[in-house]
Amino acid sequence: MSTLANGMLFAVPLPDGTFLSGRVMLDLYGCVKKRLLSNDSPLAGLGKTHLVEIYSAVSDSPKPTTSPRLISGAFVESNEVGTTWPILGSVPVDPKAVEFPESLIGMMHDTGCAAFVCGEIRIPIPITYHDYQERINIMTTVHS
Repeated sequence: MSTLANGMLFAVPLPDGTFLSGRVMLDLYGCVKKRLLSNDSPLAGLGKTHLVEIYSAVSDSPKPTTSPRLISGAFVESNEVGTTWPILGSVPVDPKAVEFPESLIGMMHDTGCAAFVCGEIRIPIPITYHDYQERINIMTTVHS
């Protein structure tokens, strides 16, 4: 799989033999390898992942579809796209249309133990370990 995967269309096989299609919006591993992300970027810690969008139409064969988005932004392991998820073509990505998943993560900082994360935005939230672990059951992780 090329690290220049932005815009690649792919098919996701479903258990019943049908397929969804999607598109790679950002090759994070390619960005890390090319040192395009700062060392303190929350995205740099996601490893070999792609930010993808998945479309809602289901088809009987692996083919690109133009349908509304089912998932606007999700991180998936890079080894899926191009291996178990076949490549179907490419459509350029408009950077203004990229949507990152939003999440609340466990993260130690001066005023608490959690943060809101969306793309490279990371906002510390002043809540305690007990609040996020016990009361709202957040797992400590850097993944959304």
